[in-house]
Amino acid sequence: ELVELSTFMKGVGFSIGEVIPLLKTFGDAAAALGGGDKLSRILFQIGQIRSNMRATGEDMKTLAATGLPVWDILAEQLKKPIAVIREE
Repeated sequence: ELVELSTFMKGVGFSIGEVIPLLKTFGDAAAALGGGDKLSRILFQIGQIRSNMRATGEDMKTLAATGLPVWDILAEQLKKPIAVIREE
């Protein structure tokens, strides 16, 4: 599965130097969230965001459905309240 996921990530524009840390980071997160197909769901959505060069509300909902606290992470990174980010 990791070979397929890394091939997919390279196919959507991530360099090999980016792929390995992404697999580690999101693999750890997926395992903490219960494993299963979460890693492939997370990476597919991250790949969609990368391909489109933007994250839509639907992307965020899909990622949040995996259990990732994506709205909290984005709010922290942008230093804005979640309500403001959702309006943008």
